[in-house]
Amino acid sequence: MHPTDSASKFIYLFMVVFSFGWTSMQALYPAEVLSYDMRTKGLALLTLVSQAASCINTFGLPSALEAMGFWVYVLFCVWDLFEVIVIYFTVVETKGLTLEEIEDVFENVSGLVSVEVCDVGLILRLFPAASCQVL
Repeated sequence: MHPTDSASKFIYLFMVVFSFGWTSMQALYPAEVLSYDMRTKGLALLTLVSQAASCINTFGLPSALEAMGFWVYVLFCVWDLFEVIVIYFTVVETKGLTLEEIEDVFENVSGLVSVEVCDVGLILRLFPAASCQVL
């Protein structure tokens, strides 16, 4: 088996996992967390950034592969790690919250009141009245 065959398989595997995990969230999360009057501007910015990244990947990747070889994939891995860190520290979990509670979280930073350890692990409590459970 040639090494490029394995690389091609991993690229397709990455795309399948990415599609199930993130493709739908790219539009859902901004639509959920932005207020009604900011939603169109936020989704327009999302579309602009997404299409710019797609354009760079489509037209820049062949040149990068010629110049850098497999190091392009290492660069992608480093970038993905950076994104995971940014997402972990900046994206608020909204599962199980009503729209009003989501608005309170984004309008009132002090809504992030405490960190508790439950039997399921570390839970960030968004509201003082919330019980210690996975939202």
